Amino acid sequence: PAYEGQQAVGRLTRQLGDVQALLEAHDSAPDSLSQAVRELRDEVRELGREIDDAQEGARVGGTVERSTSRPTADQERDVEEAWETLPGLITRLNTLITDRLPAINQQLDEHGIRPDPGAPLAVPRRSGGN
Repeated sequence: PAYEGQQAVGRLTRQLGDVQALLEAHDSAPDSLSQAVRELRDEVRELGREIDDAQEGARVGGTVERSTSRPTADQERDVEEAWETLPGLITRLNTLITDRLPAINQQLDEHGIRPDPGAPLAVPRRSGGN
């Protein structure tokens, strides 16, 4: 879950970067929307740091599983802390994915701010006898 959480944080960070660039390209974009995107990016970054910290305990769990000796008290504590922390972090991340980012996307739609897909390409055609 920690690895998948970090992957999701990366996807959200890229998406929000794209949205921020889109907003900067539209003079009509409301400042409140730009501010909401910045705040959400900050929240995603902080959540990524928290997941990374919790992931350390999850990594210890993998080390313990591969070992033939009993885990140390510190290792047991780290694993326990990861189990206590990760579910809440993943729940917060899921809220960003299912509620917060879709709300930003809805606001973009309401203001008619969409990515420019570019012009269509010319379809190549063979000429003559080749």
